[in-house]
Amino acid sequence: VFNRTDQTEQTFSYGIYKLQHGCCMTLDLSKAYTKETLPVRKWYDLASHVQNLKPEIINLKPEQAQERYMDLFRKAIELRLRSDVPWGVCLSGGIDSSAITATLIREMKKPDVNSYSAVYRKGSWADESEFIKEFEGIVPHMHYVHPDAEGMLAHLDDYVRIQGEPTPTNSPFALYCVLEEASKDVKVILDGQGSDEALAGYEYIPGLYYKTLFTHLKWGRLAKEIVQYAKLHKSWRHVKYMAFFLLPSRMRTKVRVMQRGYIDPEFVAKHKDSVIADKLYGANAMTEMLVAHFEYKLEHLTKWGDRDTMAFGVEGRSPFLDKDLVEYSIALKDELKIKGGYTKFILREVMKGIMPEKVRLRVDKRGFSVPMDEWYRTEGFQKLVKEILESESFARRGYFKPEEAKKLYERHLRGEVNVAKDIWKWINLEMWFRTYID
Repeated sequence: VFNRTDQTEQTFSYGIYKLQHGCCMTLDLSKAYTKETLPVRKWYDLASHVQNLKPEIINLKPEQAQERYMDLFRKAIELRLRSDVPWGVCLSGGIDSSAITATLIREMKKPDVNSYSAVYRKGSWADESEFIKEFEGIVPHMHYVHPDAEGMLAHLDDYVRIQGEPTPTNSPFALYCVLEEASKDVKVILDGQGSDEALAGYEYIPGLYYKTLFTHLKWGRLAKEIVQYAKLHKSWRHVKYMAFFLLPSRMRTKVRVMQRGYIDPEFVAKHKDSVIADKLYGANAMTEMLVAHFEYKLEHLTKWGDRDTMAFGVEGRSPFLDKDLVEYSIALKDELKIKGGYTKFILREVMKGIMPEKVRLRVDKRGFSVPMDEWYRTEGFQKLVKEILESESFARRGYFKPEEAKKLYERHLRGEVNVAKDIWKWINLEMWFRTYID
């Protein structure tokens, strides 16, 4: 319903639990333990570290805040270059990976950079080649992969096996393809993971931010930000997000369930209460909201990336997830994260003169996306999707209503709707069951 996994200790396998982030345990191997008696303790808490840092930086002038951010960012990259083997960077065309790449070359004077990118046919919504090509003449060694529907079908079984658990999105497949190519040259790769969570980069976060301005009676600033966002993005979706986040927790869940009419109501009845609807979408301040993203959202992204990189014997490193940089970013004033319709405001400011302007000022967000809406209309995927939707095993799982799913898929094939994310869940969950459970 919420496109999230890994927000609790639960896994997709009965009897297997995850040690939560910031926790550790020391075991005495001469003793027997039950789950309840395991000596788990929390050694790190992000929220308290952010809170302790706030008094120190709350009165920084914008120029001072930017200077300190850039210093921490450079140190975070430098730390992740420690290696006895060749390294490279993932370059998606987005502001995060571009910031790392540009800083390496123009600020840290690293002349011999290898970048790796996924590009698609011209005109595809997922293709970011126009932004990636801004680095031609800057990055000395640019490598490209061209994922397609046939390639994904050929690698699908391997991909499901590598991930080990269902994923609510297929975007890790683009990274899978990039890493297959990168592993020929490098053993360490830097990526842009973590910036969106620390600096309010997701497209729905302005809606959450506007909710906090509304509830804190900062209506003048709210009106100004809403108008500036609308002018910049040519959209009012941020207002819809704000309305959604103002709903009570149960209502937020209900609205999302209603959008997905193919989900079995009995399954929904068993899982009415959602940590995501309550904690992640129920935050009342920017700091609380971003900490919640680290507590209840980020983990699944780092897990997928880790499984992709390890599948090819490559170590993934994320400068934006540097402990000091994360704590500082979240503790910053709200207007250094969202301002004038822009998200990740401070990062855009410190990248002036370092990153190509076309990338620095872009407002759309795609990341390592895959044009699955197009791919699901190809002959090969039509055969796979229909086989799954019509299978007896899919019907008896108890998660989906097959007839509703079939109708939705037919509408997708006719181009009436784009339900690629939903189609992925149907085939991914079923293939995972067949691989790991059946």
